Amino acid sequence: RVEALQESDELALDVARDMNRLLEGLPERLRLLEERVNAVQGTSADAKRRWLRAEAEYYLSVANTELILGGRWQNAIDALEFADGKLRELGSPSFSGVRQLIYEELQALRGVQLPDVEGLSYSLARLADGVESLPLGAVVPTSPVTDEEMLESAEPGLNRIWLSLKQAITGMISVERGDGSLYRALTVEGQVLVRRRLSRPSTAASMTDGP
Repeated sequence: RVEALQESDELALDVARDMNRLLEGLPERLRLLEERVNAVQGTSADAKRRWLRAEAEYYLSVANTELILGGRWQNAIDALEFADGKLRELGSPSFSGVRQLIYEELQALRGVQLPDVEGLSYSLARLADGVESLPLGAVVPTSPVTDEEMLESAEPGLNRIWLSLKQAITGMISVERGDGSLYRALTVEGQVLVRRRLSRPSTAASMTDGP
């Protein structure tokens, strides 16, 4: 029995020594575990920052495409707001300049007066429906008014004198053909008559100016 007790004591001592070794190594193991956890957390945070930045860049690209290529103003505004939200979620002061530019761009886009497309479409539709009811152009007379009729209907005065002179000059024009070209000239008799006609308005004007 004594030997059995001695053996059990030795086993207990061995277990105690093993426990002591484990306890002595536990702080080191905990330190290593903590370092690994910190490393994993740091990698995860860095990956999250990269992802948010990539999303912000994507939305900025979408806003540029919607505005320049598509002309869709509201879509561009929505994309800029999404990009600003991602940068705000990052919480980094280094992006404050970018966020300020996004804010200015949003203010400019929101201040643009967009055309009333629906109203224009409605107005064009009404015009299209009323085309058939629009009046046609004035009917052109079949026979033009001759110089004689204009002269008869003209009121007395300088207007009548001018029409008479125009009619006389037109009747005295002769057409001659030379060197293949066409030109007009007054005959000698016509020139004398024109000089006489030209002197009449001056005489009439001097008479009207007199007492």
